[in-house]
Amino acid sequence: VGGTVTVDGQGGGAVKGTLEVELKTGRITYQSRADGEGKFEFINVLPGDGTLRVHTEVNGIRVSGERTLSIPPATVVRQDFAFDLGNVRLTVRMVGPSASKAFLTVTESNPAATRDGEDQSITHTHFFANGTSGEDIEIYGLKPGEYMIVASTPISRTEAERVTKAGAVLRDGIVSMSHEFTATVTLNDGESKVVELAID
Repeated sequence: VGGTVTVDGQGGGAVKGTLEVELKTGRITYQSRADGEGKFEFINVLPGDGTLRVHTEVNGIRVSGERTLSIPPATVVRQDFAFDLGNVRLTVRMVGPSASKAFLTVTESNPAATRDGEDQSITHTHFFANGTSGEDIEIYGLKPGEYMIVASTPISRTEAERVTKAGAVLRDGIVSMSHEFTATVTLNDGESKVVELAID
Protein backbone atom coordinates (compact mmCIF):
# COMPACT_ATOMS: atom_id res chain seq x y z
CA VAL A 1 0.00 0.00 0.00
CA GLY A 2 1.50 3.30 -1.01
CA GLY A 3 0.76 6.78 -2.26
CA THR A 4 1.60 10.46 -2.07
CA VAL A 5 0.40 13.25 0.21
CA THR A 6 0.19 16.69 -1.36
CA VAL A 7 -0.74 20.09 0.05
CA ASP A 8 -2.00 22.56 -2.55
CA GLY A 9 -0.49 20.37 -5.24
CA GLN A 10 2.96 20.26 -3.61
CA GLY A 11 4.62 17.25 -2.03
CA GLY A 12 5.82 16.72 1.51
CA GLY A 13 8.39 19.51 1.23
CA ALA A 14 5.56 22.04 1.46
CA VAL A 15 4.50 20.71 4.87
CA LYS A 16 5.85 22.08 8.14
CA GLY A 17 6.24 19.12 10.43
CA THR A 18 6.04 15.39 9.95
CA LEU A 19 3.70 13.57 7.61
CA GLU A 20 2.53 10.63 9.71
CA VAL A 21 0.76 7.73 7.98
CA GLU A 22 -1.10 4.92 9.73
CA LEU A 23 -2.77 1.83 8.25
CA LYS A 24 -4.99 -0.43 10.35
CA THR A 25 -6.29 -3.77 9.12
CA GLY A 26 -8.19 -5.78 11.71
CA ARG A 27 -6.07 -5.87 14.85
CA ILE A 28 -2.82 -4.99 13.08
CA THR A 29 -1.64 -1.38 12.83
CA TYR A 30 1.16 -0.32 10.47
CA GLN A 31 2.83 3.05 10.97
CA SER A 32 5.13 5.03 8.71
CA ARG A 33 6.20 8.53 7.72
CA ALA A 34 6.12 10.11 4.31
CA ASP A 35 9.42 11.24 2.80
CA GLY A 36 10.37 14.77 1.73
CA GLU A 37 8.27 14.43 -1.43
CA GLY A 38 5.20 13.23 0.45
CA LYS A 39 5.57 9.59 -0.64
CA PHE A 40 4.77 6.71 1.72
CA GLU A 41 4.73 2.92 1.46
CA PHE A 42 3.74 -0.12 3.52
CA ILE A 43 5.10 -3.53 2.51
CA ASN A 44 3.98 -7.07 3.40
CA VAL A 45 0.50 -5.90 4.37
CA LEU A 46 -2.01 -8.66 5.02
CA PRO A 47 -5.06 -8.64 2.70
CA GLY A 48 -8.43 -7.46 3.99
CA ASP A 49 -10.33 -4.28 4.71
CA GLY A 50 -8.53 -1.44 6.44
CA THR A 51 -8.44 2.23 7.36
CA LEU A 52 -5.70 4.56 6.15
CA ARG A 53 -5.01 7.78 8.07
CA VAL A 54 -2.67 10.66 7.30
CA HIS A 55 -1.73 13.34 9.84
CA THR A 56 0.20 16.54 9.22
CA GLU A 57 0.27 20.23 10.17
CA VAL A 58 -0.93 23.09 8.00
CA ASN A 59 -0.86 26.73 9.11
CA GLY A 60 -0.11 25.64 12.66
CA ILE A 61 -3.24 23.50 12.85
CA ARG A 62 -3.14 19.71 12.90
CA VAL A 63 -4.94 18.22 9.90
CA SER A 64 -5.85 14.59 9.24
CA GLY A 65 -7.42 12.61 6.43
CA GLU A 66 -9.04 9.19 6.78
CA ARG A 67 -10.13 6.67 4.16
CA THR A 68 -11.35 3.08 4.15
CA LEU A 69 -9.92 0.67 1.59
CA SER A 70 -9.89 -2.97 0.54
CA ILE A 71 -6.54 -4.74 0.11
CA PRO A 72 -6.69 -7.79 -2.23
CA PRO A 73 -4.01 -10.52 -2.02
CA ALA A 74 -0.79 -9.97 -4.01
CA THR A 75 -1.89 -6.54 -5.22
CA VAL A 76 -0.33 -3.08 -5.06
CA VAL A 77 -2.87 -0.58 -3.70
CA ARG A 78 -2.30 3.12 -4.30
CA GLN A 79 -3.98 5.79 -2.20
CA ASP A 80 -3.20 9.49 -2.62
CA PHE A 81 -4.22 12.25 -0.25
CA ALA A 82 -4.62 15.82 -1.50
CA PHE A 83 -5.08 18.53 1.12
CA ASP A 84 -6.26 21.42 -1.05
CA LEU A 85 -6.33 24.64 0.93
CA GLY A 86 -8.74 27.48 0.30
CA ASN A 87 -8.92 31.20 1.10
CA VAL A 88 -11.58 31.04 3.81
CA ARG A 89 -10.90 31.90 7.45
CA LEU A 90 -13.03 30.60 10.30
CA THR A 91 -12.82 31.97 13.83
CA VAL A 92 -14.35 29.88 16.61
CA ARG A 93 -14.93 31.70 19.89
CA MET A 94 -15.52 29.28 22.77
CA VAL A 95 -17.12 30.87 25.83
CA GLY A 96 -18.43 29.51 29.09
CA PRO A 97 -17.18 27.94 32.32
CA SER A 98 -15.81 24.80 30.62
CA ALA A 99 -14.30 26.42 27.54
CA SER A 100 -10.74 26.15 28.86
CA LYS A 101 -11.06 22.34 28.90
CA ALA A 102 -12.54 22.02 25.42
CA PHE A 103 -10.94 20.23 22.49
CA LEU A 104 -12.08 21.65 19.17
CA THR A 105 -12.68 19.72 15.94
CA VAL A 106 -13.85 21.30 12.69
CA THR A 107 -14.85 18.71 10.09
CA GLU A 108 -15.60 19.36 6.43
CA SER A 109 -18.91 17.66 5.67
CA ASN A 110 -18.22 16.42 2.14
CA PRO A 111 -14.53 16.81 1.23
CA ALA A 112 -13.52 14.98 -1.93
CA ALA A 113 -10.72 14.87 -4.45
CA THR A 114 -10.43 13.12 -7.79
CA ARG A 115 -7.14 12.17 -9.35
CA ASP A 116 -6.61 10.32 -12.63
CA GLY A 117 -10.34 9.70 -12.82
CA GLU A 118 -10.41 7.82 -9.50
CA ASP A 119 -12.20 8.82 -6.34
CA GLN A 120 -9.62 9.85 -3.74
CA SER A 121 -12.11 11.20 -1.22
CA ILE A 122 -10.85 12.29 2.17
CA THR A 123 -13.78 11.33 4.32
CA HIS A 124 -12.73 13.30 7.40
CA THR A 125 -10.60 16.41 7.55
CA HIS A 126 -10.07 17.65 11.10
CA PHE A 127 -8.54 20.86 12.40
CA PHE A 128 -7.57 20.54 16.05
CA ALA A 129 -6.93 23.22 18.64
CA ASN A 130 -7.09 23.59 22.41
CA GLY A 131 -8.86 26.69 23.63
CA THR A 132 -9.29 28.85 26.67
CA SER A 133 -12.48 30.63 27.71
CA GLY A 134 -13.24 33.55 25.42
CA GLU A 135 -10.24 32.89 23.19
CA ASP A 136 -10.63 33.20 19.42
CA ILE A 137 -9.25 30.16 17.59
CA GLU A 138 -8.52 31.07 13.99
CA ILE A 139 -8.39 28.41 11.28
CA TYR A 140 -6.99 29.41 7.90
CA GLY A 141 -6.90 27.78 4.50
CA LEU A 142 -10.40 26.32 4.48
CA LYS A 143 -12.31 25.77 1.26
CA PRO A 144 -15.90 26.94 0.72
CA GLY A 145 -18.43 24.43 1.99
CA GLU A 146 -20.29 23.19 5.05
CA TYR A 147 -18.44 22.39 8.26
CA MET A 148 -19.39 20.75 11.54
CA ILE A 149 -17.87 22.34 14.64
CA VAL A 150 -17.56 20.10 17.71
CA ALA A 151 -16.11 21.10 21.07
CA SER A 152 -15.57 18.18 23.47
CA THR A 153 -15.05 18.44 27.20
CA PRO A 154 -14.23 15.51 29.52
CA ILE A 155 -16.93 14.38 31.91
CA SER A 156 -16.28 14.45 35.64
CA ARG A 157 -14.97 11.44 37.56
CA THR A 158 -18.35 11.04 39.23
CA GLU A 159 -20.12 11.01 35.88
CA ALA A 160 -17.59 8.53 34.49
CA GLU A 161 -18.18 6.12 37.34
CA ARG A 162 -21.95 6.47 36.97
CA VAL A 163 -22.13 5.80 33.23
CA THR A 164 -19.67 2.91 33.51
CA LYS A 165 -21.66 1.21 36.26
CA ALA A 166 -24.89 1.79 34.36
CA GLY A 167 -23.37 0.27 31.26
CA ALA A 168 -24.32 3.27 29.14
CA VAL A 169 -23.18 2.30 25.66
CA LEU A 170 -23.20 4.52 22.59
CA ARG A 171 -22.19 3.70 19.03
CA ASP A 172 -19.65 0.93 18.37
CA GLY A 173 -19.94 -0.27 21.96
CA ILE A 174 -17.97 2.68 23.34
CA VAL A 175 -18.98 4.48 26.51
CA SER A 176 -19.07 8.25 26.06
CA MET A 177 -16.56 9.99 28.32
CA SER A 178 -17.10 13.52 27.07
CA HIS A 179 -19.71 16.19 26.50
CA GLU A 180 -20.07 17.53 22.97
CA PHE A 181 -21.20 21.00 21.89
CA THR A 182 -21.87 21.35 18.17
CA ALA A 183 -22.62 23.92 15.50
CA THR A 184 -22.85 23.85 11.70
CA VAL A 185 -21.54 26.64 9.50
CA THR A 186 -21.51 27.29 5.75
CA LEU A 187 -18.43 29.12 4.48
CA ASN A 188 -18.35 31.02 1.19
CA ASP A 189 -15.38 31.79 -1.05
CA GLY A 190 -13.08 34.48 0.35
CA GLU A 191 -15.15 34.81 3.50
CA SER A 192 -14.07 35.35 7.10
CA LYS A 193 -16.63 34.20 9.64
CA VAL A 194 -16.82 34.16 13.44
CA VAL A 195 -18.82 31.45 15.21
CA GLU A 196 -19.42 31.59 18.97
CA LEU A 197 -19.84 28.29 20.77
CA ALA A 198 -21.15 28.20 24.36
CA ILE A 199 -19.40 25.55 26.46
CA ASP A 200 -21.42 25.04 29.66
